[in-house]
Amino acid sequence: MDFSLPAPRVIRALDQIIEWRGKPEALRCDNGPEYISQALVAWANQQRITLMYIQPGKPTQNAYIERFNRTVRHEWLDLHSFVSLDHAQNLATQWLWQYNNERPNTAIGGVPPRVNQRWSIDFVSDQLSSGRRFRVLNVVDDFSREMVGQLVAVSITGSQVARFLSELFEDREKPQKIICDNGTECTSKAMFFWSQESGVKLGFIQPGKPTQNAFVESLNGKFRNECLNRHWFRSLDDAKTEIMLWQNQYNNVRPHSSLNYLPPVAFARQAA
Repeated sequence: MDFSLPAPRVIRALDQIIEWRGKPEALRCDNGPEYISQALVAWANQQRITLMYIQPGKPTQNAYIERFNRTVRHEWLDLHSFVSLDHAQNLATQWLWQYNNERPNTAIGGVPPRVNQRWSIDFVSDQLSSGRRFRVLNVVDDFSREMVGQLVAVSITGSQVARFLSELFEDREKPQKIICDNGTECTSKAMFFWSQESGVKLGFIQPGKPTQNAFVESLNGKFRNECLNRHWFRSLDDAKTEIMLWQNQYNNVRPHSSLNYLPPVAFARQAA
């Protein structure tokens, strides 16, 4: 903490954190003068740390720190009047300890360390040109952001979800955990017994807190904007065909800003 934080001060702070916690492979940051400075770039090269810059004016590409910043403001900055920099530093140290050690955190956590460790699932609804409604179950890998699978049907029960997930395990390693909401499909007896038999834990988010399932919620938005909103499906088979084409393009072609602008499959292959 200081009145100003030029690049040399940022570097010293990062060195202290690395000495304590170890060195990361990459740092995600915006395009502020501290981060694009020659001093910080040279430091990163020397440390062999990749600097991953978000697009200008796109703070959502650095969603984790943006969310943390809001927490800092709501739970600390807005609650105190600071008489000096030392006073602010002392209160910051106390709050950070409480945040890391005592404060309950109901979010699903950060990005898992490897592919197939944690998946997230959620449902999206749309309608055919006839007005008939249908649903799509989206399954995303939280590490690679890959769309693992999409189940398209007029209605989807808990038993269908369980069967579909088991089918996905035939082509890839099963995850340790799946994050889901509290809908009747996920809280059904079929899913409970499937979880017991498969050994895959189900992690339920809090009711009314979709942001706790942020990975699949983000993907749902892309899926709706890039696929559902661009097509007028004549039949369920037509919807399945277009959705399958979109899934292939999303996984293998479309660059992802959070994956260093690689498609999910290429990112997973590179990380293997």
